[in-house]
Amino acid sequence: MMKRLLILALPLALVSSLSASPQEFAKTMWDGVFTSADAVRGQSDYLQMCGSCHGADLKGGKGGAPALTGPAFFERWRNLSVFDLYFAAEGRMGEASNPLVFDFRYMPPELVRDIVSYILEVNGAPAGTELPTDFDQLRQIQILPKAGQ
Repeated sequence: MMKRLLILALPLALVSSLSASPQEFAKTMWDGVFTSADAVRGQSDYLQMCGSCHGADLKGGKGGAPALTGPAFFERWRNLSVFDLYFAAEGRMGEASNPLVFDFRYMPPELVRDIVSYILEVNGAPAGTELPTDFDQLRQIQILPKAGQ
């Protein structure tokens, strides 16, 4: 029993120690980190792959799928990186899966990039340069509400 508790406690201790120090970000989502073309493609992909649960308007719904826009989005993703959103978008979130466990599937990085670009655009972020698909670069982009919101 003690061995089992130790096995469970070690990963939790590691995660809590990693999250204890604030992350330094090079950019925010407000720095033009995606292109309009990516967001346009992302809208179509989002509607096909995500819209049935998260809603065509990204306001959440079916099966408790969270909103991907507005105050609820920023409450959930505030001060996390675009990598965190990108990583979550890769997970299979079907009705049959446990909402606490991601069932990973392969999705081309460009497809995930486009969906994430669309989500950022719907949340008011401006277009600019292409969103990278490199995980280290995505970790450098912070999600946060616009100043004053």
